[in-house]
Amino acid sequence: EKGNKMSKSTGNVLDASELLSKYPADLVRFYFMWKSSPIETLNFSTKELMSRPYQILSTLFHIHLYFKQNSDYDKFDINKTTVNWAKNEGLLDHTDIWLLSKLQNMIEACTKLNKTCRFHESAKTIEDFLINSLSQIYIPMTKPELWNDDETKKDRRFAIYAILADALQKLDILIHPFSPFTSEYLYLATFDIKKSILLDAWPKPDKSLVNEKIEQAFDLMNEIVSICAAARMKAKLKRRWPLNQAIICVEKGEQQKVELLSELLQTQLNVENYKIVELE
Repeated sequence: EKGNKMSKSTGNVLDASELLSKYPADLVRFYFMWKSSPIETLNFSTKELMSRPYQILSTLFHIHLYFKQNSDYDKFDINKTTVNWAKNEGLLDHTDIWLLSKLQNMIEACTKLNKTCRFHESAKTIEDFLINSLSQIYIPMTKPELWNDDETKKDRRFAIYAILADALQKLDILIHPFSPFTSEYLYLATFDIKKSILLDAWPKPDKSLVNEKIEQAFDLMNEIVSICAAARMKAKLKRRWPLNQAIICVEKGEQQKVELLSELLQTQLNVENYKIVELE
């Protein structure tokens, strides 16, 4: 792990059978591909193996479990209720549009990187979407809607299930070259599919779902929320405490982007109202 060459004489050699008896094969495989840059020396660390790579596969597993438990409760049918259905019914809000756009870009990027054998970059592209977009933003934002038992909101819940199902199925296929056993298990167990994941087609990006304007607005909103959270922490004001007003300073020309997600931003900031000031 310190960059020293493995040597039997120095006693720092890792035995493969011993390593694989202690750690899952899929985790070791993912770690090697996630970390191995062709222009850098590979430093192997079991501590690092059990940190970010483990978090990625663990997050993937728990999001599948989250989807399965909630969708089964609502008797969601993945074959009848799709993303196209939700789109045609006008059930997609800005959060859904943003995630679907991110998903298409991730599929396109992974496909290109795999074709040029830049597998470490492909793995980190999957990591960014799974952790930063799906787990840390989309699921917390949509959880209150999923846990609302109001029958009049059932179509909206089904739209979220459709998006989660689409994203997870595509993630399973994209991560399969890195972690074949885990992705095959999750694919078969979660979606009640009888055929192997290897018989499914490689995902193709749907350009009609790409929305750069919404993506830019979301990136700006997340930056604002992060800065406001830091300001709250400095002032010792917890995020669950509603505040009267927030003043947001943005670069010239960015006010319109912020206003595109005004209601969502107000909820995320937990303020009664806010004022946007454009810097000259």
